[in-house]
Formats: sequence, C-alpha cells, structure tokens
Amino acid sequence: MFVLAFSSVACSSMMHKSYQYEDVQRARVIDQTYFSDSADVFFADYTNPYTNFELLWFASFLDSSAEMHIHNMESDSVEAVYRFEPQDAPLYTVSYRADRSRLVKCVIYVVGKPKCARVYPSMHPIHQPGWVTQYTVSER
Repeated sequence: MFVLAFSSVACSSMMHKSYQYEDVQRARVIDQTYFSDSADVFFADYTNPYTNFELLWFASFLDSSAEMHIHNMESDSVEAVYRFEPQDAPLYTVSYRADRSRLVKCVIYVVGKPKCARVYPSMHPIHQPGWVTQYTVSER
C-alpha cells in the first residue's frame, strides 16, 4: 500500500508541483499565440509520465468555464469543441491519442472569448473518469 501511495505521489509530482500561480507559470509554453488575458490563460507543458497516451495542459486562472475549439489547419474550420466542467484546480488536463499525420490548432476560450492558441497533432480524446478535469466533446 505504501508503494502504491508513493508511486501515485511521485507520478503527480512529475507532472506538476503545485497549482500555485507562480509554479504553473513556470510551465508556460513559449510557442503559443495570445489573444487576451495572457497572464491568466495559457498552455503549459509538463513531463508526461504515461507512455500509452499524450497529455495537453492549459491553465485558466479566470473564474469561469472554459472551452477548447479544435480547428483544421488546412481549412481553419472547427472540427470539435471541448467543454470543460468547472473545477477548483486552475490546470486542465486532456489525454489523447495523437495522429501525427496532420496538425490542428487548439484555441482556448473563456467567457466566450479566445484567450490563447497552439498547434498540436490531431487528437482523439481519451476520457479519464478519475481525473479532476472533466469535459464533453462536440464534433462538427
């Protein structure tokens, strides 16, 4: 039981140390586009401790619901919208399987306004029921 508890804590600390603003800011991804509130909404990057799926992180320190719109890079049309459930932690985590044959643009919206965007490989979400971040996906 001790080993299980230790490995769970170790895995968690590999991803991020805390949800404090300064700690999450250290994980801010440099290659992203900002629209507004760039100090409070941004993509982050941590070491992925899992080998069977990819992880996408973004932080929102604004007290409101968030959405992520997935845009086709060739047509700029919206392929899917991820709607996130409110959560206490400012760090949102999406697990997915990557399709590296094409790229998509992920745009984070808070209060209906675009806040930041970043390019990722095309993604197929993998829901993690036990994780803090919960969301629904609407495909277009």
